[in-house]
Amino acid sequence: MKYLAWLASLLRNLMVPLLVVVVWLVVVGTGHVSKVILPAPTEVLKALASLVTGDGIMAAIGWTLLRTVLGFLLGVVVGVLLGTAMGSWRAVHNMTQFSVDFLRSIPATAIFPLFMMFLGLGLKSMVALIAFPCCWLVTINTMYGVKNSSQVRREMAQVFRLSKGKRFFRVTLLDAMPSIAASLRLSVAICLHMAIIAEMFMGSQLGIGRRIYDAHMVLNVSEMYAVIILAGVLGYVLNQAFVILEKRITFWGGRA
Repeated sequence: MKYLAWLASLLRNLMVPLLVVVVWLVVVGTGHVSKVILPAPTEVLKALASLVTGDGIMAAIGWTLLRTVLGFLLGVVVGVLLGTAMGSWRAVHNMTQFSVDFLRSIPATAIFPLFMMFLGLGLKSMVALIAFPCCWLVTINTMYGVKNSSQVRREMAQVFRLSKGKRFFRVTLLDAMPSIAASLRLSVAICLHMAIIAEMFMGSQLGIGRRIYDAHMVLNVSEMYAVIILAGVLGYVLNQAFVILEKRITFWGGRA
């Protein structure tokens, strides 16, 4: 029964991709779209197989993951600290609310030039760019998680004479963790997106984004589609890893 349930789940998940491939085959077969723009699925699969078995792709994936992780960690550290302060102290919230709302409203791609001017072309500017949208997402979710922590449990902790530090880590932070975990899952996808964009337009020599850009510039469209699919697979793997992490760090369930 478990095998049949797993097979049924797999078929449900593959229905949309299979439908896309069928529509793709029909569109290519009719000849209404040039193969320069949309090659056949078989050509893309061949390019994907060649890409996976060839040299250089692992280095590209490694550099993309490195930039993603560094930007993610920077954004999470700043976001959790700032969000905790905003959620814990009204004075900090009132002082920083406008600035946070203003900064998070700026598209990260709009400030490419600033990062390049101040940090130069290289890893520093890319990591800062990747961390920028991640930071504000984590800040907002952490702030609301801290503010909405259980009043009942905080009062119980006070009755049991726990110190302020213990009350924060054992009650407030645990209550805020589901909100923080959700922001981490969303942030890692955003960080991957920004890493690929940065690699395409900020002078990177290695990375998935650079491979997409180079394939596009020489009209190697089959490889371009193949790398895009590879980027999607990488994003899916990262997302699933954070789904598992989210379940582990929020195992205690709902609030009292």
